[in-house]
Amino acid sequence: MSADKNLLTPTTNLIPISPVDRQFHLLVQQLSIGLDVNPIIAGQPFYQANLNDIKLELPSLLEKGNSQQVFDYSINYPYRGRFLKAKYDLLKADKNKAHIHHWRHLQPIDENILTQNWQTRLDLWLITNQLKYDPSQVQITYWFITPFKLVEITLLYNDKLHREFTEVIDSFCSQSYPIKAQEKLNLAFQGQISWQEYIDSIPEYPI
Repeated sequence: MSADKNLLTPTTNLIPISPVDRQFHLLVQQLSIGLDVNPIIAGQPFYQANLNDIKLELPSLLEKGNSQQVFDYSINYPYRGRFLKAKYDLLKADKNKAHIHHWRHLQPIDENILTQNWQTRLDLWLITNQLKYDPSQVQITYWFITPFKLVEITLLYNDKLHREFTEVIDSFCSQSYPIKAQEKLNLAFQGQISWQEYIDSIPEYPI
């Protein structure tokens, strides 16, 4: 798929955030600081199954080691006269690597589709630029919350993907938008409105 096509179709590259995602996010935060979440999830096998995967099978996710662990990490990155924004469920980083984590209440999405996903590409691009990592040091994991277990899909980043999306962002930022549309653009990057709402806010001019 060409960079131009990806640029022109951001509405097809969204991974929605649901109330289940937010609840699961809060539960993982509580686990990370040693709180007992069993009273909260008692009688809720859906959450029990997924949290057991975190607690028992994936302890490295909650072990800080030498890395910094930040929930709800936000970036507001100035670039070519714009501010590009993103928010991460969990960021684990040390001097050699950065690992982004998101949880989503969805059926697992194909890895190839995730790789071309606008949100995924922006998340990786911003972490690389903001925190000055080599692209090969950055990766992202989606944890898909399903009725029976947590499904993990991890994507690695590289120089080629970074260069390609830089071209997309450069083209996107070079376009001229009215002030109201620019405000809508920022809200879309933050996930506060849909990309369709943003596109609808751009007035059409006769040629």
